[in-house]
Amino acid sequence: MDPQARDLLRQAEADYRAGRFELAEAAYRQAAILAPGSSRIAAQLGAIALLGNRSAEAVALLQQAIELAPWHASFWPMNASLKARLAMAHYRRDQFAEASRLFHEAAGPLPFGPFRELETLARHTALFAGRVPYALTGPNQDRIPFLVTDPLPVLPVAINGNEPVDFILDTGGAEIILDDGLAREVGAELAGAFSGAYAGGRQAETGVGRVESVSLGAFTLREVPIHVLDVDPISSLYELYDGVEIKGVIGARLLQRFLDACNHAFQPRQIHARGHPAVLERQLPEEPLALHVCRLRVRLGRLRYLVVGYEGSARGGGQPLEECEGLWVGQLPGEEYLDQLSDAEIL
Repeated sequence: MDPQARDLLRQAEADYRAGRFELAEAAYRQAAILAPGSSRIAAQLGAIALLGNRSAEAVALLQQAIELAPWHASFWPMNASLKARLAMAHYRRDQFAEASRLFHEAAGPLPFGPFRELETLARHTALFAGRVPYALTGPNQDRIPFLVTDPLPVLPVAINGNEPVDFILDTGGAEIILDDGLAREVGAELAGAFSGAYAGGRQAETGVGRVESVSLGAFTLREVPIHVLDVDPISSLYELYDGVEIKGVIGARLLQRFLDACNHAFQPRQIHARGHPAVLERQLPEEPLALHVCRLRVRLGRLRYLVVGYEGSARGGGQPLEECEGLWVGQLPGEEYLDQLSDAEIL
């Protein structure tokens, strides 16, 4: 390897280990120009793209890294990490068949220890063979009232056409989580379980599977991947509220099926003191900006709504959520409608 490329690679590795991913990416890209045949550089650029949820880019880079890998790194278990990352990149793009194949290859012929989790993920994604995950139907927009707002908002969700039950909205979560008892009641199809890490360093056995439908307000999503977990510790936080019994969690993977109204297409009307209401567009973006979503509070008249936006597209995320009455989901209204809502205030 070129000495300058080697120096850049060392710099990039140090920045990567320190979590300075933008600096690491810049150094890796410079090194890639000098060493275009480096599997290591392509793999690290793919890992950074995956961290940023740039899944299409991650697929291309990780595939390139596998193709450039030396012969001794082309066999299991030496190639397990690369194949697992490539599988996750396909998973982020809802390409579950390819993800399942790669997870299975990464797990190897004798899945043991950490490889057992990869085999579980292979079985999970295989549940969606011949199916379209997150298929969305419903009107252009809907308003979904919160039942409770503290410590996290609670809203009604129906699984597999059953009666609605209480779910919390957690923008820091990933897949939709069903309580293990609810999963049994609604007939969720499970593929296995692995040990998951949660807030406060808590470890818990987490099941993975699918449900036929999830209904949120007037919207229904079909063929939805799920995690299954005992949510009693979460439900105990709401004991002061009569009739509220938490049965699950709505996370970012489901919310990514909706685009927020605070996007860069509206640069001339960027949110200041006055702007557009809390509206989510009923579309799946070609490439979400980030997995983690942020929160803004918007008041329209005497009502307050929660805007859920992708990190980087809606500024001011992370503000405390207080007294929000609901989640407004739907298509972005036209300019003339926005003019009628000039009293909408960003809190």
